[in-house]
Amino acid sequence: MIMYICQPCQENNPEDCGHCDRDELRVAPNGEWMCDTCYEYADHEDMENVTPWQDLPLPPEYVEAK
Repeated sequence: MIMYICQPCQENNPEDCGHCDRDELRVAPNGEWMCDTCYEYADHEDMENVTPWQDLPLPPEYVEAK
């Protein structure tokens, strides 16, 4: 089984993160893998041009996060 982990959760709250489906994470414009909650609370520099979480690309399969 592959676990996909949100980078902010891994650093700040690892006991509550870990997704078995990569559809539950997205790759943010800065390259971080994020769950919807972390993306919602992230510090976006330009709030008017924030891409909705569901429109961000999925993380690739079978690779480690950077």
